[in-house]
Amino acid sequence: MANNMFSVHAKMKPLVDKCLKIEDEDLEVQNMATEVAEAEEIKEKEVTCDSKKKLEEDAIRRMEELIQKNVGERLNSKETKFEIQRRIEEERKKLYDDVDVQLEKVKKAALTATKQKEEQAWKEIEELDKMLKENRRMVEKAK
Repeated sequence: MANNMFSVHAKMKPLVDKCLKIEDEDLEVQNMATEVAEAEEIKEKEVTCDSKKKLEEDAIRRMEELIQKNVGERLNSKETKFEIQRRIEEERKKLYDDVDVQLEKVKKAALTATKQKEEQAWKEIEELDKMLKENRRMVEKAK
């Protein structure tokens, strides 16, 4: 079971890496937005404190919208959806294959156990048969 979890984890690594790459790109967008916000701040030093706060809030809102749009577009892209579906199908197939292998092992173990019991039963029958013959021989000899 741990192997399956490791396998699923290993196969999900590229998707995690892709998400991390998106986060890195989002950080770049944030950095650019921060630079824009800083430029706006310098430009607006003459503006009153309330106006400055409003401009900052607007800049933050625009940054958040850009980031959300960027992430949303990437996650909703056909390529990403296809990749996720492909990996799900791959893992489902692997899981079914693993179950088939495990069932085969259980069948073999049950068959081996049955054969051993059958062989033991035949040995016991042969032993009882020998004892019966010996008893008959002794009865015949006693007569």
